[in-house]
Amino acid sequence: MAVLVDMTYNLGQAGVASFTTFKSYIENGQYSEAASDLKSTLWCSQVGNRCTRDTGIIAKGCNQEEESKTNNMSAEDVINNLSIESIKNTVKEYTRSFLKRLHQLASN
Repeated sequence: MAVLVDMTYNLGQAGVASFTTFKSYIENGQYSEAASDLKSTLWCSQVGNRCTRDTGIIAKGCNQEEESKTNNMSAEDVINNLSIESIKNTVKEYTRSFLKRLHQLASN
């Protein structure tokens, strides 16, 4: 789900919804194929390392804990149910994690 939040933050709901082949692969549990599909997009070339991170998460089968929450939802349902609040919370979580890692690196 974090990958979809990241993509939706960048592309908007309509942008992510236009990735029909990607959505089809996700809905069928074909995560490796979904990751490969994303790598060939303009979005991937524009976001660089974020694409590498996101496709890595997808290729590993996504986050199983998050997947269990959305097990009966299609990729489109997940995208449609993203709210500004969930995006804000994810950005806050990423920021906290990033700052914590920076602090750890600075301490070494």
